[in-house]
Amino acid sequence: MKAGLIVNLKKAGIKKIVEEIVDYLLKNNIKPSFLKAEATFLGYDNYSDLEDNLSTIDFVIAIGGDGTILRTAHTLKGKEIPTIGINLGSLGFLTTFSEEEKIKAVEDFLNRKVNIEKRLLIKVIFKNKEYLVLNDVVINMGESSRMIEINLYVDGELVNKFNGDGIIIATPTGSTAYSLAAGGPIVHPSSEVFIITPIAPHLLSSRPLILPTHLKLKLLLGGKNPPAHLVLDGQKVFLLNLNEEVFIEKAENYFLLVNKKERTYFEILKKKLKWGF
Repeated sequence: MKAGLIVNLKKAGIKKIVEEIVDYLLKNNIKPSFLKAEATFLGYDNYSDLEDNLSTIDFVIAIGGDGTILRTAHTLKGKEIPTIGINLGSLGFLTTFSEEEKIKAVEDFLNRKVNIEKRLLIKVIFKNKEYLVLNDVVINMGESSRMIEINLYVDGELVNKFNGDGIIIATPTGSTAYSLAAGGPIVHPSSEVFIITPIAPHLLSSRPLILPTHLKLKLLLGGKNPPAHLVLDGQKVFLLNLNEEVFIEKAENYFLLVNKKERTYFEILKKKLKWGF
């Protein structure tokens, strides 16, 4: 058996945390595998083959925060490998297990005492290249402070022209991230929908929109705008020029997120958003 480890190297005490996990893995005949740069920093150069051998990985341990989970989703490139999130951050919507639970999390996964949730991925096609997104696709003003116009097409039909600071196309997983801060709804992660949330729209009638994922979307920077930014999960940023098209559709594969068997989504909302407190 083989485990991939993706690590936020900026977290305090990270070397000791990783060492404890690696010791546990090796004692249980599980070979660890790191990204090359992280392996070098942590002193595991002999285990630096993660990106080259994704097909041999049985599960992934993402150690950091929700940003580490997003980076993991991009690293896996659509391969459905269960991912255990160890939370060393503050919020931790996606990193289910605490630092103190790191070994038990792996034990429970190996003993099948966890839930494995299928999380929707968005496929983005831009300049003939494909990208997979777990949280959200964002078009914003970039370096300009001017209002921009974004045209939304659904199955080839022009649905609306959004004028404002930008637009967010979120998955249900991403509905509690930037989209929520911009006034979008909270959507249960098992839902199969796209959430379209305008950012500071100029018109009060430009409201969030929820669409089923069998529809195909196209975004087009219109008007007389200077270049904007296309941002994928906060991980990749591209310059978006006038009349350049961004195509969005449901990806074929899912991101597999490991969760505690006894923990519900509403429990997470109550804890993280302080509902009922």
